[in-house]
Formats: sequence, structure tokens, C-alpha cells
Amino acid sequence: MERLFIVLLLFTGIWGCHYYQYIDKKMTWQDAQSYCRKNHSDLATISNSRDNNIALKSKTNSAENYVWIGLNNNNTQGAWRWSEDSSNASFYNWNKGEPNVNSDCVEMRRDGRWYDVKCHHKLPFICYGKKHRRYHYIDKKMTWQDAQSYCRKNHSDLATISNSRDNNRTLKSQTNSAENYVWIGLNKNQGAWRWSDSSKASFYNWNKGEPYGDGNCVEMRPDGFWNDMRCHQERPFICHETTIYHYIDDKVTWKDAQSYCREHYYDLATISNMTDNNIALKSQTNSAENNVWIGLNKNNTQGAWRWSEDSRDTSFYNWNKGEPRGDGNCVELRPDGFWNDVGCYHKLPFICNETTIYHYIDDKVTWQDAQSYCREHHSDLATISNMADNNIALKSKTNSAEKPVWIGLIKNQGAWRWSDSSNASFYNWNKDEPNGDGKSLHNDCVEMTKDGRWNVVNCNYEQPFVCLRSF
Repeated sequence: MERLFIVLLLFTGIWGCHYYQYIDKKMTWQDAQSYCRKNHSDLATISNSRDNNIALKSKTNSAENYVWIGLNNNNTQGAWRWSEDSSNASFYNWNKGEPNVNSDCVEMRRDGRWYDVKCHHKLPFICYGKKHRRYHYIDKKMTWQDAQSYCRKNHSDLATISNSRDNNRTLKSQTNSAENYVWIGLNKNQGAWRWSDSSKASFYNWNKGEPYGDGNCVEMRPDGFWNDMRCHQERPFICHETTIYHYIDDKVTWKDAQSYCREHYYDLATISNMTDNNIALKSQTNSAENNVWIGLNKNNTQGAWRWSEDSRDTSFYNWNKGEPRGDGNCVELRPDGFWNDVGCYHKLPFICNETTIYHYIDDKVTWQDAQSYCREHHSDLATISNMADNNIALKSKTNSAEKPVWIGLIKNQGAWRWSDSSNASFYNWNKDEPNGDGKSLHNDCVEMTKDGRWNVVNCNYEQPFVCLRSF
């Protein structure tokens, strides 16, 4: 059984869903690592106490189990590192007396504390995913290079596919044209297979006998397998979209911009690489003469440059020549894409990161049918974790603002839970709600009204609904 918990944040420069998934199969640490890499991204990386708590919650129904996480010291330096990128750990949650230097792998126990244990033990484990993307099928025939240019202009890049789940999502994105062979982002660069964004490929889904040496670019077949092909051939193609920024054309101080983004989206923009920088710049195309706030600042006791959204140090900079000059503790993005440090009291427009992505469906169906539709076409019925999510879900139905809509909240065994089985911790009830009379078995579903408030109503009512989009 797999249980999914989603954390919305920027991780290694990719904006999307960072989630933990509990796998109730007992394996050695190495086998668990292989499973996670094949089906998700890797064994769980835990970067702070919030991550630790969410990873712990992912195994709620099996709280007696000890589980593998990705921390290990299976390296020549004997350092504690994470499985996913061999980075040194900076956060630990060791139990008292741990690690006791007897073993090389780490388990999390039911209280959330960590122990080092022998890697050959067989335990359940927690995977995480960090590279969920939204894929877009483009029904125009172009060469690989022209397809790459189109994707970079209108989305993020030609499709990167990191695992079999990504491959399936990519295939689904072009369901209506399933007979087509389509370009994906894989290409041979200096003798090595790399993605369009220059990252090395670690997952392949070659057709039998491929790569055959026919060319340096890769097409996906209608059955999901890949062929190498000459790049000048013309094919439809698939783009992906990763980072989602919103330009806000109000001039405010850095602190006020941060507050606005946290209330309405997620946070001030985090920029982790040049692709992110270009996308952030594109978000304010119509006002390209403006300098805008981004989330980088050194408003901390260490005086280090850190991002607003999780206070982590940055490893990517795009300073203008001669910057930073010590003009201030906050950072503006210039129209040419370079950065300046400036005083935080200046008033500038700004760029926010978006959080959850919702999709309004204007078909009237029961709650159960809405759930089935969302699971088939997106991820699930809408989960709403805070007021910012609530506002974004509400905005998704702007053109039909008078209609109440289904969201994913339902009473299950006497408790309010979301459609994905996670416990609810945020509510936005209407006055006198929830008003379930306890007599009807069907009065256990929740609608959102035109003002964003929630009511309990009969699950058999037929209403439009809001899905949580797949990435």
C-alpha cells in the first residue's frame, strides 16, 4: 500500500510537488533505494523538522513500523549523506545516543527519531518525489531544435522524463493523438544522452534494439517506448512546465511583498538555476522595464544570502557586474535578468511562486463521480491546506463564480479527511457549518461557495468541481 503526502515547495530548482510515499513492503535499504528510484525519485530526503513530520505522517496507518529513509554513510568518506544526490546532511533527528557508529543505514521510528542500523535488515520505507512536471502535447510538426525553441518560449523546456511515472504522464498528455510519434527532450550531446535542460539521463525506456544509431534525438512511440531519430525529422512534441511564477504589478516593500505572496500564493520567488531565472523574467514580460523583488535576502543573524520560502542558502546567483555592493539586504531582478542588492524599504513590483494548481471542471456530477474524474484526468479532488490554497481554488472558477463546487473534503469514519485520505487541518466553514444532522449517510461531502466558504451537503447532489492538477 502507498500513502501520498504532498509538500509544496521549491526543491533543487524545480517547482512542483515534493511528496512522501510510504511503501508497505519490507526490503533491504539497497532494494528500497532501487524501488524508489524506479517508481518515484529516491528514498526520502528530509531537510528539516517539517519534512520529518510529514514523512512520519505518511505512514500513519502503520505507525508500529520502523522505516528506511535515504540517509546513509555508504561512501568512502564515512559521511552521512542522502541517497538522492549524495549531498551531506545538514539536518538530523537522531535519537539519544545515536548514531552509535555500528551501521551505515538509517531508519525512522514511530516517534520520528532516527537510528543507524544494518543495511541488510528488511523494513518498509518512504520514497519521495521531487520532479513532478506538467506535460503539454503540442500538435505541430517541427524539427527537434524548433520544438525545443517553442517549449522554451512558451513553457519550460522539451519534456524531461525521470522515471516510469513521468513516462506514463507524458504518454497520457497526447491521448487524443496516440498514433503519433513525438519528440521528447532526450538528445545525444558530446557522446552522452542528456535532456534538453543539459541534465544527465538516468532513466531510459528504449524500444527493443534501441538506440540503433539512427540519430542524436529521441522520439516517443505510441506505446511509450523510445527510438533514436535524426533531429531534422518533423514530429509533434511534448513540453513540460515546472516553475510557476506570478508577476504582481503593485509597488511595495520587500517585506510587504513577502506577506502578499505568502497570503495569496506560496512565497516570494525562489530562483535555483538559469532556467528558473528566465521563466521569472518572462512572467513580467508586459512590464519588462521594471526591477522586481525576488525572495533572496540576508535578513538573518548570519548575514547569509537565503531564500524567503525556506531560509535555505542559495547555490545559484545571477548578480549584475559589481554586485552585491552592500546597498541592502534584499534583492531585485533587473529587466536584463541580472540581480542587484538594494534596501528592503524600496517599493517595487514583485514575483511570487505559485503553490497548488487547481483546475475547474464545469460539469455537474456527484461527489463520487467528481472524485473519479479528477483521479483519471488530474491527481484528485482538490485538497486545500491553507487560506492561500483556498483563494487559488476559488480563483480557478472565476467565470462561474455563482456556482458552488465540490472540493475533496469528506467525512470518513467520523473524521474530516481529504479525498487522498490525508487528515484535514485547515477549514474554512461557512457560518453554522458543519451542520450535518447525523441522520443521513449522504450528508458528508463539502462544497465551496462563491465566497470561498464551505458547506456540508448531500454527496449525491450534482455540481461542478475543482481538481488538483497533475504535474
